[in-house]
Amino acid sequence: MGKGERRISEKKKEGIEELQVRRERLEELMRQEKSIKKVEQRKQGEALLQEELGNCRKQRKIKGEFRLKIAGEEKCPGGKEAADNNEHLRG
Repeated sequence: MGKGERRISEKKKEGIEELQVRRERLEELMRQEKSIKKVEQRKQGEALLQEELGNCRKQRKIKGEFRLKIAGEEKCPGGKEAADNNEHLRG
């Protein structure tokens, strides 16, 4: 092997090592991106749950107001029978 061939061989090794470093860095970035996406999905899921919880609270509040009207002996449309049929709302 001559001097020129050694230089080429060394340059190839250096190039291969550089490519390996780049590949490792790229793989690390891809793992980070994947974990970032998971965090974003989790945040979106939590936001949806909070929205649902808010909707449930609103519904409970509405049902509670309806119960207060019944408890306050305001007439329910349909009379006492309709009020009795709405017992499931009290629960």
